[in-house]
Amino acid sequence: MSTFKAIRGKAIKSLTSDPSPAAAGEIWYNSTSQTLKGVQNVSAWSAGGTLGTARYDISGTGATQSAYVVAGGYSPSLSNLTEKYNGTSWSASNTMPAAVFAGAMFGTQTAAVYASGKLSTAITSTTSEYGGTSWTAGGAVTTARQQISAQCGGTLTAGIIFGGYLGPPGGSAATEEYDGTSWTAQSGALNLARWNGMGTGTQTAAVMAGSDSPATSNVEEWNGTSWSEVNNMPLVRYKGMVAGNSQTDYNVIGGNTNPGAALSTTVINYDGTNWSSVPSIATARNTGAGSSQNATSQGIIAGGAPASNATEEYSTGNVTKTFTTS
Repeated sequence: MSTFKAIRGKAIKSLTSDPSPAAAGEIWYNSTSQTLKGVQNVSAWSAGGTLGTARYDISGTGATQSAYVVAGGYSPSLSNLTEKYNGTSWSASNTMPAAVFAGAMFGTQTAAVYASGKLSTAITSTTSEYGGTSWTAGGAVTTARQQISAQCGGTLTAGIIFGGYLGPPGGSAATEEYDGTSWTAQSGALNLARWNGMGTGTQTAAVMAGSDSPATSNVEEWNGTSWSEVNNMPLVRYKGMVAGNSQTDYNVIGGNTNPGAALSTTVINYDGTNWSSVPSIATARNTGAGSSQNATSQGIIAGGAPASNATEEYSTGNVTKTFTTS
């Protein structure tokens, strides 16, 4: 009969109590409970507090799950609402200067930017800055657009947006950077003009994945000067949410897959080279608010279509398991 030592090359420690702390991958025999135990890294989504107003085409940002803000969208009429999340519940904050949807949002709960988007009658070039309580005017974008990458990367003083819908004749490939006062158009443009893609990152290391016009699985990375194509997503995907702000750790959440397919609950992670599946969300949706400022281990999404007030939080952590033969 094979032993663990024969298979893995090392003996299992026999301990009278579980070690603390214990790292993922550690295995031991607890002689008190007479059980074989070990530590596994577990990732999962869980329900958070519900938004005060269900809406879609909503944007959001925040540094952590307990300091997050969303704004704009449809509910089902055009909305100027702002709501803040403390990790447990949502509270209403001062409204935006105008009702708007499908703009780009980045920054933190106390220093956020909402750029461009669609008013009731026209696409706007307006930028609004949120200080944690109220909104003030920022510099106008160079290229007004809507359906900008779901959430775009950066901070209030170092933001970036790319792609989007211009209205007829269609998509934009433009890249712009924000310094906290004004926007500057960059000479480097996306290789593929598109909208309703998923974007995140920083002014020197951004990423753009997918779109619905054209429907694509294409992924591009920005190095601060130019865009280059990297490994595509496994499927066409668009109108999804994002979590993570790194080219080497970035989740695409829900949205639509191939045209005609139902809304998705699946989540895929990009590690800078390859895509892999991670745990799915509970509620299928698109055009919800994600957060490009969070790490993937602290992901959060809120709202979405069909009009939803659901919030879901993603977490990873080490869990001690008792191993059995079942």
